[in-house]
Amino acid sequence: MKRVVLMVGVWTLAGCANPNTMQVTTKSVTPEPREVFYAKNIVAGKTANPNAAKFDDFRTLELSNGDRVYCGQMNAMDEVGGFVGYQPFYVRRSGSDVKSVHYTEKSASFATKKCAEADSGTIMISPS
Repeated sequence: MKRVVLMVGVWTLAGCANPNTMQVTTKSVTPEPREVFYAKNIVAGKTANPNAAKFDDFRTLELSNGDRVYCGQMNAMDEVGGFVGYQPFYVRRSGSDVKSVHYTEKSASFATKKCAEADSGTIMISPS
């Protein structure tokens, strides 16, 4: 009986590890103004009216693999000119490559989760 329980426990733990992700550490950094402009434009550029986007709680985190993560809140205009309300956003870039952008109401829980992980000092990312 103990053998079955042990095998189930090992199998369960092995199933939790995703071979397509890795854990990295993070630290808060102060970005250059041009980096803030670049990061905000990545997110705002996905909206109906990029020039109208408003940002709050913008922060930058450096990952131990050299990537950068940008988190915060963005209020953007929809197609009819109304603001949709502040939504969390998450952006990860590696050098000049944007690896991940999440900013919509549909991805709000993902953005919130990833930013909370980054803020806590560790985050799981896809290495590719």
